[in-house]
Amino acid sequence: MDFSVFVNNLEMPRILWLIPILILITFWLLRRDFVKLAEDSNTRARRRAQQWVILFFRSIIIALLVLALASPYVERQKTVNTDPYLKILYDASTSMSVYPEKLADNIKAQLENAVDVELHTIASGGTSAIGDGILNSVRDGDTVLLITDGHANTGASLGDVGLFAASHNITFNALLVKPQNDDAWVSIEGPDKTVANVDNTFQINTGWASGENRNIRLVVSIDGSEVLNTDDAENIHTFTRQLGEGYHRIEARIFVDDYLAENNAYYKTVKVVPKPKVLLWSLAPDAPMETFLRQVYDVTRATDLPTDLSPYYSVITSDLYGAEISDDDVVRLTEYVQDGNGLFVGGGSASYDKGAYQNSYFESLLPVVVGEPGREPGDVNIVILMDASASTAAEEGGGISIARQIAVSVLNQMSPNVKVGVAAFRNKAFVVAPMGYKHEHVDLERTISTVYGAGSSKMHLGITQAIEMLKGTAGSKNIIMISDGLLFPNDEAAARDAVLAARKAGIKLYTVGAAVGTEEFIENRMDEETMQALAALSGGIYFRGTQTSRLNLLFGNVKEPEKSTQQTEWGVSVLDSNHFITENIELSAIIHGFNSVAPKTTGRMLVTTSTGEPLVTVWHLGLGRVVAYSTDDGTSWAGQMLNSANSKVLVRALNWANGDPDRKRSDLVDVKDTSVNEPTQLTIKSANQPTAEGLAFYKVRPETYEASLTPETAGFHNILGATYAANYPRELSPLGPSKELGLLVGQTGGTYFAQDNVEGMVEFARTHATKTVAGKDYFRWHLAVLAACIFLLEILLRRMMRR
Repeated sequence: MDFSVFVNNLEMPRILWLIPILILITFWLLRRDFVKLAEDSNTRARRRAQQWVILFFRSIIIALLVLALASPYVERQKTVNTDPYLKILYDASTSMSVYPEKLADNIKAQLENAVDVELHTIASGGTSAIGDGILNSVRDGDTVLLITDGHANTGASLGDVGLFAASHNITFNALLVKPQNDDAWVSIEGPDKTVANVDNTFQINTGWASGENRNIRLVVSIDGSEVLNTDDAENIHTFTRQLGEGYHRIEARIFVDDYLAENNAYYKTVKVVPKPKVLLWSLAPDAPMETFLRQVYDVTRATDLPTDLSPYYSVITSDLYGAEISDDDVVRLTEYVQDGNGLFVGGGSASYDKGAYQNSYFESLLPVVVGEPGREPGDVNIVILMDASASTAAEEGGGISIARQIAVSVLNQMSPNVKVGVAAFRNKAFVVAPMGYKHEHVDLERTISTVYGAGSSKMHLGITQAIEMLKGTAGSKNIIMISDGLLFPNDEAAARDAVLAARKAGIKLYTVGAAVGTEEFIENRMDEETMQALAALSGGIYFRGTQTSRLNLLFGNVKEPEKSTQQTEWGVSVLDSNHFITENIELSAIIHGFNSVAPKTTGRMLVTTSTGEPLVTVWHLGLGRVVAYSTDDGTSWAGQMLNSANSKVLVRALNWANGDPDRKRSDLVDVKDTSVNEPTQLTIKSANQPTAEGLAFYKVRPETYEASLTPETAGFHNILGATYAANYPRELSPLGPSKELGLLVGQTGGTYFAQDNVEGMVEFARTHATKTVAGKDYFRWHLAVLAACIFLLEILLRRMMRR
């Protein structure tokens, strides 16, 4: 019996501390003479020898009994034979009305001649609490057939169901059904609140429940004026508009012959607020930056920092020399930013490294340190971590084949002096290639090509393996993880813990999406939110599979331009496109200079030069936000950053620093769009308690009140001067099978069955009637019996010694 069983598999390992304590007590009792007897030296010697024998055996007995109490066990797989059985769980919610009627009853009737069948309804009406319904209907060892589209809009998610299934040996299958009554739907994405005369991009999504690419006639209007009229099979349409102050109503309507009419129209409101007040702290009158700012904001220019900063949403400095910024100014700016306001620090020939910011009090406010970033050859260590789970099984545009291609592409971009290793993970992690300089690896591309997809996705094990590979390396430590990000909640939580462990070890995680294709394909094939969140947690960046060239700015063999007295041209590139400032931004500017800075550990570098020097870096300071813009305002270096093609990134950076453009208003009335019969929150700033028919207001902060209202009809509604939209129930879009359903089926060992494949369902039920169940075998009685035998042996030895 392996001793590690007792050490590693104990129900109550803390009890082991009793062993030395009880042995010491036994030793003390045996050595103590409670009754003094007259005995010669030989008798005393025999008695002492017996005591040592007793101590030896009693120590073993104590150890065995305490181990028995600690409950050692081994995990075993047990085979259990049961009658063929299938449990059908049917989703009768409104979104399922597009599928054939009595579908579940018909399937049950065809199956019950061959196997035992149970039928349960897990959702009905206008809500899809299918996660709750499933959890309430299953038990250990069930084989389940799901008839649902998998869209849970309330209650437990299918990820929660997967977590439960993993620990209760439940297999989920799903029925692949084509809609009998195909239905189309439409929705709108875009800003809810913006400022006047700024470009705003809106996205219109459409689709069919069947997933087919069929023509849909789409008409979009703003305040009753048509802005888009198409008739095509595209699922995504975008348009950009500038809007004036006030509330604006956007309506998207589709004209198709489909089953449900209520999801053929979508309504959205946009609140446009007055230009925010900003303070431009600059010594140069009529500079290009001032002219640019006045197009978007209500600008006050000052040559000194005013005492009262409260009217301004943000303070913008433009090429200020360090001596112009006193310590008192920094104290006031720090308090101002920490209270929830913004700071935008512009560069130039008199600021940052050229303006004595280095090691100054002002530098502590910035997300960058001033000075050359410095790239020392050979000080970069990288582990390429590949997701080799079943969810990345090879398929067109995604999966392990794409992951292998991306891994090779990333490898080829690295400098020869980078130390690189490769690892992969599925239900366990393994090393594909150990750490070594890139030029030392032989035939690494072929080695990467041998990795295949299978098993579950235990991302945390892969990250832990990568951390282990980076231990003991000198220099920067990085993990580039290529994955689809599809995880169950427990595995996602474990991955977050592993990323935190990596961050604690000084390791940054960069994530790359293992999918290439259209927006719709990537959305269905990837969990980009998880990938972005994991990267951000460690201070890294998420890249799509088509954006891996940006890694060249971080780890590539970039050739530095030669220093000279002549100006040198640099391109401008978006490094991190997962931020409000840089999302969907393409830059084409050429600049002729920049300030030498490097991002701090918690600073987020968004835009760089073509050779990787930071240009836009951001961070949060208290409740506020700070932007470091390390080139000039267009006076000498960066004039192209102010043209229409590139200025959007500056406007967004300033808007991000400003925060909510409504937050300083004293007469605020704010309400968000919602769905029919779903409550939304109404917020009002007022010196007096507001009143409205049917609403109860509660004071949440000084002069701030909130109330809840629930619209009963779709369309636009007005309340106390504010406009909001109510849309069809969330149940009705998107339609068709969800990616979460496919993940649940795949991770639990199930499969999709065509509606007419009754034989396949029966065969699956019969095959899974023999189940392998995880169990524990305990060794309590084994140890207790062994202790009793040793005790008897001790008695025998003592009697023999007395003779």
